[in-house]
Amino acid sequence: MTGPLLFPGRLPDGALVRGDTLPTQPTLRPSTPPAAPAPVWLSCNHAPETTPLHLWPASNGQAAASVPANDSGTARSASGALIFRAGENSGLCLADALPDAATASLGAIFRPAPAASAGTILSLQPQDGSGYLFLAHEDGQLRIGRKDADLSLTAPAPEGAILAGLSLAAGRVTLFVNGTAASSAPLALSGPADLFIGCRTARPGLKNKLGSFHLADVLLWPGDPAPDLAAACALRAERGQHGL
Repeated sequence: MTGPLLFPGRLPDGALVRGDTLPTQPTLRPSTPPAAPAPVWLSCNHAPETTPLHLWPASNGQAAASVPANDSGTARSASGALIFRAGENSGLCLADALPDAATASLGAIFRPAPAASAGTILSLQPQDGSGYLFLAHEDGQLRIGRKDADLSLTAPAPEGAILAGLSLAAGRVTLFVNGTAASSAPLALSGPADLFIGCRTARPGLKNKLGSFHLADVLLWPGDPAPDLAAACALRAERGQHGL
């Protein structure tokens, strides 16, 4: 056993260590995973492969499937973001996305291709066969419209990654952009609805409505017309920082 070390001189105070003053180890606490930005969340993190996508899993166990016109699947970037190109149908459908379209919110985090229109981002199709409601990016504007109806809500599209969506409640539809309500108009929907991603409907055609953009996330709040968008806005900022 080694004995004590003897030093004939005087040590500086910083060299003296007493047993009762030994530094304690910091307590490591497990980090809390970030909360999901919406009750139903389709994320590029859920499908990180770069092979064409045919099924996009959602956080609630559902999955969006390729529409018939998209038989080759949806292309993906290295980050997993879905790639849509002008004139090409790469759409998917989340069947039974909303149990009641009368009261709900939905949105997407995406980035249009440089100097291009993204075209159709999302399209909500009530299962009663009434006209679909769509969110589109056209000529630097975000727009909500409805098939065969006089409805057009618009707002300027910001630069970079965009969080855009719509809320339905009390017979009105509201367009929101990056967490802020932009415009509103009367609109009454009801009953269950399917959600189309990157296309208007399941049928082929309408290629002039298909633009170029990268899509990272689709968010749904069934039954909630005024969700807290803080987590969604934080996710949009994170996507933008990482090159969406």
